[in-house]
Amino acid sequence: MQKRIRKLTSIFLIVLITITMPMTGLAGDPGDPRQTPTATGDGGAVSTEHVEASSAAVEILKNDGNAVDAAVAAAAAQAVTRPFSGGIGGGGFMNIYLAEEDRFVVLDHVTETSENFGPESFINPETGKVYPANVRSSSGMATGIPGMVKAWEEALEEYGTMSLEEVLQPAIDLAEEGFPADANFLRETSENADKFRLFESSTELYLDEDGEVPELGTIMKNPDLSNTYRLIAEHGSEVFYEGEIAEAVLDTIHNPPVVDNLTREVLAGNMSMNDLKDYEVIHKEPTHSTYRDYDIYSVPPTSSGVTISEILNILEAYDLENMSKPQAYHYFLEASRYAFADRSMYMGDPAHTLIPVDGLMSKGYAAERRYNISDNHATIGQVAPGNPWPYDEDPDKQPEPPEEGIAFHHDFEGNDGDGWDSTVFANLHSWPGTPPGASYSIQNNTGQVVIDNRLQGNGSAYGLITPDMRSLTESELLVKFRFNELGNDQRLRLWIQADRFSSGSSMVENGYGIELRADNQNMILRGREDGRSTTFGTENIDLSTDWNWLRLKSEGNQLGVRVWNDNIEEPVEWDMTHELTEEEMANKDLGKALLSVINFDHDNGNTIQFDEITINDLADSEQLTTFEKNADTQLTALEKDAVNSQEAEEEIPTETIHLSVADGDGNIVSYTKTINSIAGNGMVVPGYGFILNNGFSGRTPMQDPDHPNAPRPGLRMLSAMTPTIVTKDGEPVMTVGSPGSNRIITTNLQIIISQLDFNMTLPEAIAEPRLSQRNLGHASTQYEGVYLDKYGALLEELEDMGHTFIADNAAEGISAANGVEFLENGNIRAAAEPVRRGGGSAMAIDKDEIEEPTPPEDSSVTLMKELVKGYVENGEIENEEVARLLTTHLNAIEHYERDEQIDKAIKHMNGFTLLVSRQEEGLISEEAAIELKMHAAILLDKWQ
Repeated sequence: MQKRIRKLTSIFLIVLITITMPMTGLAGDPGDPRQTPTATGDGGAVSTEHVEASSAAVEILKNDGNAVDAAVAAAAAQAVTRPFSGGIGGGGFMNIYLAEEDRFVVLDHVTETSENFGPESFINPETGKVYPANVRSSSGMATGIPGMVKAWEEALEEYGTMSLEEVLQPAIDLAEEGFPADANFLRETSENADKFRLFESSTELYLDEDGEVPELGTIMKNPDLSNTYRLIAEHGSEVFYEGEIAEAVLDTIHNPPVVDNLTREVLAGNMSMNDLKDYEVIHKEPTHSTYRDYDIYSVPPTSSGVTISEILNILEAYDLENMSKPQAYHYFLEASRYAFADRSMYMGDPAHTLIPVDGLMSKGYAAERRYNISDNHATIGQVAPGNPWPYDEDPDKQPEPPEEGIAFHHDFEGNDGDGWDSTVFANLHSWPGTPPGASYSIQNNTGQVVIDNRLQGNGSAYGLITPDMRSLTESELLVKFRFNELGNDQRLRLWIQADRFSSGSSMVENGYGIELRADNQNMILRGREDGRSTTFGTENIDLSTDWNWLRLKSEGNQLGVRVWNDNIEEPVEWDMTHELTEEEMANKDLGKALLSVINFDHDNGNTIQFDEITINDLADSEQLTTFEKNADTQLTALEKDAVNSQEAEEEIPTETIHLSVADGDGNIVSYTKTINSIAGNGMVVPGYGFILNNGFSGRTPMQDPDHPNAPRPGLRMLSAMTPTIVTKDGEPVMTVGSPGSNRIITTNLQIIISQLDFNMTLPEAIAEPRLSQRNLGHASTQYEGVYLDKYGALLEELEDMGHTFIADNAAEGISAANGVEFLENGNIRAAAEPVRRGGGSAMAIDKDEIEEPTPPEDSSVTLMKELVKGYVENGEIENEEVARLLTTHLNAIEHYERDEQIDKAIKHMNGFTLLVSRQEEGLISEEAAIELKMHAAILLDKWQ
């Protein structure tokens, strides 16, 4: 892109920004007249989470900066007013559209692990166990190499029109003057106060003199950050990655600024100066896919634009616009479920792992995943990833329709030591995590589960196995298995017609199951309804350590089970049967087969092997007629596994912040950034005023060390940040982005389909109550509890289709999106949250508001000396010492120019300009400052 720079550098524009920048005293004040969630104009628009960030961007646009310039200005201001969500201690993804070149580019500047980071980084050497999450979160070890400062510099150099000095000026003033703490700022401060109290620098900056959360309206100043921005403005990114800021960052990581009488352990990190110096911003092409008549541009790995495209590809076959809202949302939730399964399996850092991007984004693979989706019922439980590799080799490949009858079959062929196939099993879970509890491998073409002994203080050790299969109304499970040892209290539980495992348990919420005990060789047939157990019968069986078969059948109102040795023919008679009563049948529904192994023995582990697992769909077969009636049902107390409750998949909480900018020339920036957790690792770099990220607090050892996101040096962690731009026929339609961890993806998608399919305006789409399905262990969809009354009958109708829900009761709701849309009349509309997180800020300008200063045609050092002399005489430079310093600079510049030492002339002219900027308030008039800077800019442009 050719920069729209006149015949001078844009250095002189900084004075105009300083002069016209609105007062910051009203920031965060709900009565601020600038605060609005929507704004429209033809000269540019910006949307952020805070009025001061939007204001900073608008001032840049008014002074003829482009969208990139304005985005950096807004981001720097956000780091002042929303420091706990993003700042120069972190990284992000900037998605840019350059209108003149009709080109998209993504700046990947997420944090990266140091050269010393690896699987042992979070292992306590004294215990051999992983440090607790709170210790990892507030540690120097969790901090990744920040990428933001270098990205800002490169964005401006490559795609902007202004300098760092100019675009940072609004944030410099904002940090110096302060802003009133609003409710959102205080909520996040309160939530992280204990973390801040670990560190002296954080306590001093964010808490009051008593170490408490400040009051609403308190003016929050950050002079250290203001000075840090000045250093960056003067010296560029080098000062951050090699200079004094780099040294301060490393000192903070190596020697965390902890308080006296520390209440918990704080781990130091081992980042090096080389780590900082060698960090690179990666300029990438975005992901590109089509959706109906639209083009979708988002962020490639290590982020999740691929998942955005996969979900839209799945949805493209459904006519969402002309169906009921519940039906449309059913497809949206199901498409999300399957795409998130693929994301967990395949997405990561392309520098370390091969990612089937073309396969995941192909239309044929979307069609294959679509075969799993029922039109009238939600998928039950977690789903497994698919196999996109054939589509990666041939993106035009089309899938074969699935076979009828057999719902699942697996025979565990593979190499010894391999893990179980994650495209066949939706989830392989173990408890506790250290030691593994249960580990899964292939041995002699059989599936082996090694179950550890039960630890003191734990109720059990267990493993949970979820085959990937469609839900069935009538089913039969056939398993070939064996215990390696008998005599100790280990158990195998096999379930059919089940929905999901109960939280923290090897029992299911609903379904029918058989339990085989290795200690007394008892077999127990039971039912589960809403987490309560009913025992249907108990039988003693002749179990051996040889291979055995088990068949468990649910058909009509009949249950049957039999077990036999592999050396004999399958018996005709059932070992146990049960006829379900009407009451017991009332809860029978679509379900899946689930398997669990559990150990109650403190002293001994065991190995359970599987040679074959088959699940048949019996819905169309003849009804069983050979069952024998069993004894009366006996209601028993719920057998509890006394373990800590945890979901099958723990999400690492992360926080981000987003902004959207478009200028009057059609350039667009959609920018999401983060320091990972809210308030990062909690450490403010002493003397520099910014918080460090804790981007790698969750990178603990994984069962598969080759997993795309296993801990290793030089890793950029898988991200959900997906700032997305939509066009149609080559013209921009909208851009959108949001914070919110993995919910960023579903939030952005819900807004996109609300506008493209449901014909909402962008403000309407952002205001909609949200749903988020991410294929987590509980398999449920999150909804916003605080907006329950806004959903109408939607949740109830989706529940009738088998969807289950969990409320997110956070006061701020799910994510806090913003974006920009392009109207048919040529106007640009910015849209932010009307309510979430206290409401966002949208601003816009018209083209006639853009100021274009007219510089002098020519200049010289001699002329500048005469100007300074004249300003002194007429009182526009009042201070004699300032006049002397300016003249000294100009004399040196004149000398170096005469001797053709241009580098030194440039250095001194930059010093002259900076001196004018620092002295203009009260000591140099505004008019004199503008004139001197314009002449300096002409000479710098000529010399450079």
